[in-house]
Amino acid sequence: MTQIEKDTILDFASSDISLNEFYKKLPNYQNDNFILQKYLEAIKLKNKEYLSYLRLVPINNISLFEGINRELLCEKWHIENEDIVTLFQFTWNNNIENIPILLKAINNIPEYLQDEISKYSYIKKSFML
Repeated sequence: MTQIEKDTILDFASSDISLNEFYKKLPNYQNDNFILQKYLEAIKLKNKEYLSYLRLVPINNISLFEGINRELLCEKWHIENEDIVTLFQFTWNNNIENIPILLKAINNIPEYLQDEISKYSYIKKSFML
């Protein structure tokens, strides 16, 4: 990910530029398949910074990203687990295929969520589907 991409994503996420301006600066990001490939690259490289930027990018068809988020939920190398659980809670809460993934996530709580308060919150979010 280039510095221009990072800066533009942060400008958009902080509301310094509009969605139209974001797409003018980064036209490839209008294509969800392009973004999906960026996610796959971040996973392959286990690049948590790269992933953190991608999580700020607007997505048109969120259903394309259900599988990638299932995979990410079971990974411990990033710090997006809580946000991903929330995404499952509000977006894919009717898909019973996600139950085994959520149970696996509860049994594989990342180290950054191991303190009692964070751990309880994470487990609670996972079960509130």
